Amino acid sequence: MSYESKEKESPLIEFLKTLGIVLGVPIALFSVINSIFAQPTVSLVVAIITGVVLSVWLAYSHKINFSYLAIAWLSFAVIILLGFVIWPKTMTLEGYVNDSNGNPVSNETVMFFDYTGRTYETRTDATGFYQFVDVPTGKYRIRVRTTEIQGETKGVLVRVVQQSISVSAEAANVLTPTPTSTSTPVLANTPSPTKTPRPTPAPSATIDADPTVYDNFNNPANDGFFDLGLWLGTPGSKFEQRSGVLIVKGQEGADNTELLASRYQGIVLTNPIFLEGKLKISSERNKGNIHLQIRYPGWFAQCGIDGNMAFCGDTIWPPVEGHSWSPPNKTVQYDEWHTFRIEVEPPTMIFTYYIDGQKLGSHVPVDSEKFKNKALELPIGVIGDVTGYVDDIRIGIK
Repeated sequence: MSYESKEKESPLIEFLKTLGIVLGVPIALFSVINSIFAQPTVSLVVAIITGVVLSVWLAYSHKINFSYLAIAWLSFAVIILLGFVIWPKTMTLEGYVNDSNGNPVSNETVMFFDYTGRTYETRTDATGFYQFVDVPTGKYRIRVRTTEIQGETKGVLVRVVQQSISVSAEAANVLTPTPTSTSTPVLANTPSPTKTPRPTPAPSATIDADPTVYDNFNNPANDGFFDLGLWLGTPGSKFEQRSGVLIVKGQEGADNTELLASRYQGIVLTNPIFLEGKLKISSERNKGNIHLQIRYPGWFAQCGIDGNMAFCGDTIWPPVEGHSWSPPNKTVQYDEWHTFRIEVEPPTMIFTYYIDGQKLGSHVPVDSEKFKNKALELPIGVIGDVTGYVDDIRIGIK
């Protein structure tokens, strides 16, 4: 029966048809797109546009009752609002850690990294079971010793994600099962996870003999992103590891785009420390700078490249006359690597700066007593319309 013969239809039938088209089709489309691509925002936009197009088509081609359209859209709005309320923002991730022979690994540290780089840690029990409760949904990584896997939460109402991990038998704390026992251990108040296929271990990183090497960006498991176990970053950060280097892209007028060395986040210095790294800047995008810093609240020391000038120095922030210092800049070439190093002696607060092994100068900041015993940060980043490259970050504390 067509809409042209709607004078023969009851108002109820006409209303249900309108509701089915304006409401049912967009919701179905949303479900299909989100289940495939796990992009709820994009799926919602497509569903709304589809609903608008169908509403216009019904209103002008079939002279449908506008009150029916209004009710359909009101229902759509209610469903969207309910979706925001019930859409999971946290999840429980759990599973088992086994060795390559299938034996459970007990008392093993399991690390979870969410999409922001935040780290969570737990240990396996006697059966190899681990569990993270109320961790953020979205992209994540799990690491056990040198084995690292990654995943992404998909689905509308995903609350529990199960992920088993296999590690090397030689490196594992293996709990040898008793041959005569056939019973399955039961965990109190914990639902038994469904067995999931064992993931293929991620490629291992290239081991550097120098213990001060913090990240040489050689682990192929991190290609396309960055090591969430070493760096803290924000969603959308323009950092991408490729071919053994870290590529950093800034935007004109954008704020400082940076990563923080998470293992040194918030430490208070009692011993000398140095921060060293190789940097270069692209000849195609160079309207800004790339830098590494030792930063305290309201003050930082840094080295980097701005255009074709290599620089080092320190300053209070926001800048105040008489509270900044820098040695002469050095002209460098685009697309060439240069090694920068900052050293700090905590008792005297002497900062020493180097470029390509050449000492540029030493300096005791005017404001050093104000931040001497405060926690520091070690960021790398870019400012402006620039493409920079980072390699061989080294951090050493004597």
